[in-house]
Amino acid sequence: MDVAWRDVAFQPGRALAAEITHRWRWLTDREDLQPFLCSKLGDVFATDAHGRVHWLCCPAGHIDAITADRAEFEAVISDDGSRRDEWFGPSLVTACHAAGKRASAGECYMFKTLPLFPDCAYEPANIAIVPLDEVFIELSEVLQLYAGLPERQKRRLHLFE
Repeated sequence: MDVAWRDVAFQPGRALAAEITHRWRWLTDREDLQPFLCSKLGDVFATDAHGRVHWLCCPAGHIDAITADRAEFEAVISDDGSRRDEWFGPSLVTACHAAGKRASAGECYMFKTLPLFPDCAYEPANIAIVPLDEVFIELSEVLQLYAGLPERQKRRLHLFE
Protein backbone atom coordinates (compact mmCIF):
# COMPACT_ATOMS: atom_id res chain seq x y z
CA MET A 1 0.00 0.00 0.00
CA ASP A 2 1.56 3.30 -1.13
CA VAL A 3 -0.53 5.38 1.28
CA ALA A 4 -0.82 5.33 5.06
CA TRP A 5 -3.79 3.60 6.72
CA ARG A 6 -5.05 7.00 7.94
CA ASP A 7 -5.28 8.08 4.28
CA VAL A 8 -7.77 5.31 3.44
CA ALA A 9 -9.67 4.60 6.67
CA PHE A 10 -10.87 6.07 9.96
CA GLN A 11 -12.89 5.03 12.99
CA PRO A 12 -16.23 6.82 13.15
CA GLY A 13 -17.05 8.54 16.41
CA ARG A 14 -20.16 7.50 18.32
CA ALA A 15 -22.33 10.25 16.87
CA LEU A 16 -21.36 9.49 13.26
CA ALA A 17 -21.75 5.73 13.79
CA ALA A 18 -25.24 6.21 15.24
CA GLU A 19 -26.22 8.55 12.41
CA ILE A 20 -24.96 6.10 9.76
CA THR A 21 -27.00 3.29 11.31
CA HIS A 22 -30.09 5.51 11.44
CA ARG A 23 -29.80 7.04 7.95
CA TRP A 24 -29.05 3.80 6.10
CA ARG A 25 -31.71 1.70 7.86
CA TRP A 26 -33.92 1.99 4.75
CA LEU A 27 -31.28 -0.06 2.89
CA THR A 28 -29.91 -2.30 5.62
CA ASP A 29 -33.25 -3.05 7.34
CA ARG A 30 -31.22 -3.60 10.52
CA GLU A 31 -31.16 -1.88 13.87
CA ASP A 32 -28.28 -3.90 15.30
CA LEU A 33 -25.44 -2.68 13.08
CA GLN A 34 -22.56 -1.01 14.90
CA PRO A 35 -20.12 0.77 12.54
CA PHE A 36 -16.51 0.36 13.65
CA LEU A 37 -14.52 1.42 10.58
CA CYS A 38 -15.07 3.62 7.52
CA SER A 39 -13.08 3.93 4.32
CA LYS A 40 -12.25 7.36 2.96
CA LEU A 41 -14.10 6.25 -0.23
CA GLY A 42 -17.46 5.97 1.53
CA ASP A 43 -17.59 2.39 2.80
CA VAL A 44 -18.74 1.41 6.28
CA PHE A 45 -17.83 -1.76 8.13
CA ALA A 46 -20.21 -2.72 10.93
CA THR A 47 -20.83 -5.66 13.20
CA ASP A 48 -24.28 -7.10 13.86
CA ALA A 49 -25.65 -8.59 17.09
CA HIS A 50 -24.01 -11.94 16.21
CA GLY A 51 -20.59 -10.39 15.56
CA ARG A 52 -20.70 -10.78 11.77
CA VAL A 53 -19.11 -7.98 9.76
CA HIS A 54 -21.15 -6.22 7.08
CA TRP A 55 -19.87 -3.96 4.32
CA LEU A 56 -22.11 -0.99 3.53
CA CYS A 57 -20.92 0.59 0.29
CA CYS A 58 -22.56 4.01 0.48
CA PRO A 59 -21.62 5.23 -3.05
CA ALA A 60 -23.11 2.09 -4.67
CA GLY A 61 -26.01 1.76 -2.23
CA HIS A 62 -25.53 -1.88 -1.23
CA ILE A 63 -24.76 -3.94 1.85
CA ASP A 64 -23.22 -7.41 2.14
CA ALA A 65 -22.23 -9.69 5.02
CA ILE A 66 -18.51 -10.27 4.42
CA THR A 67 -16.95 -12.12 7.37
CA ALA A 68 -18.05 -14.17 10.37
CA ASP A 69 -16.41 -11.76 12.83
CA ARG A 70 -13.91 -8.93 13.24
CA ALA A 71 -10.95 -11.27 13.64
CA GLU A 72 -11.68 -12.80 10.23
CA PHE A 73 -12.20 -9.29 8.77
CA GLU A 74 -8.80 -8.17 10.08
CA ALA A 75 -7.15 -11.31 8.71
CA VAL A 76 -8.71 -10.71 5.28
CA ILE A 77 -7.55 -7.10 5.04
CA SER A 78 -4.08 -8.13 6.23
CA ASP A 79 -3.71 -11.04 3.80
CA ASP A 80 -5.85 -10.31 0.76
CA GLY A 81 -4.63 -7.35 -1.28
CA SER A 82 -7.56 -7.54 -3.71
CA ARG A 83 -10.14 -7.25 -0.94
CA ARG A 84 -8.17 -4.46 0.74
CA ASP A 85 -8.09 -2.57 -2.56
CA GLU A 86 -11.81 -3.19 -3.17
CA TRP A 87 -12.82 -2.05 0.30
CA PHE A 88 -10.32 0.77 0.94
CA GLY A 89 -9.02 1.81 -2.50
CA PRO A 90 -5.37 2.51 -1.68
CA SER A 91 -4.49 2.49 -5.40
CA LEU A 92 -7.19 5.05 -6.18
CA VAL A 93 -6.25 7.19 -3.16
CA THR A 94 -2.58 7.08 -4.27
CA ALA A 95 -3.65 8.26 -7.74
CA CYS A 96 -5.75 11.03 -6.17
CA HIS A 97 -2.75 12.20 -4.13
CA ALA A 98 -0.63 12.27 -7.29
CA ALA A 99 -3.37 14.39 -8.92
CA GLY A 100 -3.31 16.86 -6.02
CA LYS A 101 -6.49 15.59 -4.35
CA ARG A 102 -5.96 14.80 -0.68
CA ALA A 103 -8.76 14.44 1.87
CA SER A 104 -8.04 16.06 5.23
CA ALA A 105 -9.55 15.21 8.61
CA GLY A 106 -13.33 15.47 8.34
CA GLU A 107 -13.23 14.92 4.57
CA CYS A 108 -13.33 11.95 2.23
CA TYR A 109 -13.25 11.05 -1.44
CA MET A 110 -16.53 10.92 -3.33
CA PHE A 111 -17.34 9.71 -6.82
CA LYS A 112 -18.85 12.40 -9.02
CA THR A 113 -20.51 9.67 -11.07
CA LEU A 114 -21.52 7.01 -8.56
CA PRO A 115 -20.57 3.33 -8.87
CA LEU A 116 -24.22 2.42 -9.35
CA PHE A 117 -23.93 3.86 -12.87
CA PRO A 118 -22.13 1.89 -15.60
CA ASP A 119 -19.97 4.86 -16.62
CA CYS A 120 -18.45 5.32 -13.15
CA ALA A 121 -14.70 5.68 -13.53
CA TYR A 122 -12.34 4.71 -10.73
CA GLU A 123 -9.92 7.53 -11.46
CA PRO A 124 -9.03 10.91 -9.93
CA ALA A 125 -11.02 12.87 -12.54
CA ASN A 126 -14.20 11.27 -11.14
CA ILE A 127 -13.32 12.07 -7.52
CA ALA A 128 -14.19 15.12 -5.44
CA ILE A 129 -13.10 15.92 -1.90
CA VAL A 130 -16.18 16.45 0.28
CA PRO A 131 -17.11 16.65 3.98
CA LEU A 132 -17.76 13.24 5.58
CA ASP A 133 -21.44 14.05 6.12
CA GLU A 134 -22.07 14.35 2.38
CA VAL A 135 -21.07 10.72 1.83
CA PHE A 136 -22.08 8.94 5.01
CA ILE A 137 -25.28 10.87 5.80
CA GLU A 138 -26.64 12.98 2.93
CA LEU A 139 -25.92 10.45 0.17
CA SER A 140 -28.35 8.10 1.91
CA GLU A 141 -31.22 10.50 1.24
CA VAL A 142 -30.27 10.87 -2.43
CA LEU A 143 -29.99 7.11 -2.98
CA GLN A 144 -33.22 6.42 -1.11
CA LEU A 145 -35.04 8.81 -3.45
CA TYR A 146 -33.30 7.30 -6.47
CA ALA A 147 -34.17 3.74 -5.37
CA GLY A 148 -37.83 4.77 -5.08
CA LEU A 149 -38.06 6.04 -8.66
CA PRO A 150 -39.64 3.86 -11.32
CA GLU A 151 -37.00 2.57 -13.73
CA ARG A 152 -38.36 4.71 -16.56
CA GLN A 153 -37.81 7.88 -14.52
CA LYS A 154 -34.29 7.20 -13.31
CA ARG A 155 -31.80 9.56 -14.82
CA ARG A 156 -28.05 9.60 -14.79
CA LEU A 157 -26.91 11.58 -11.76
CA HIS A 158 -23.72 13.55 -11.43
CA LEU A 159 -23.14 14.50 -7.84
CA PHE A 160 -20.69 16.94 -6.31
CA GLU A 161 -19.78 18.77 -9.50
